[in-house]
Amino acid sequence: MSSQQDMKDKAEQLGDVIKELIPTKTSDLTNDGDDGSHSFLDSSDIADNLTTDSSTKVLSAKQGKALKDLIGDAIAYINM
Repeated sequence: MSSQQDMKDKAEQLGDVIKELIPTKTSDLTNDGDDGSHSFLDSSDIADNLTTDSSTKVLSAKQGKALKDLIGDAIAYINM
């Protein structure tokens, strides 16, 4: 077998390993907790506003961008 064929075979094997390790569908991201862990976020754990003061929730990307934009606007105003 040529070294080029060896490389192609190894690349295919690596692709198969990656497919096993990385979730490709939203349904693959669910965790029923049977193993005692809850490593995935439930939608109720995501704060999609800028007023929630819970220390156990994470900020949504949409609201993170809104906050970044507000800070950028404030800095631009101060530097006028």
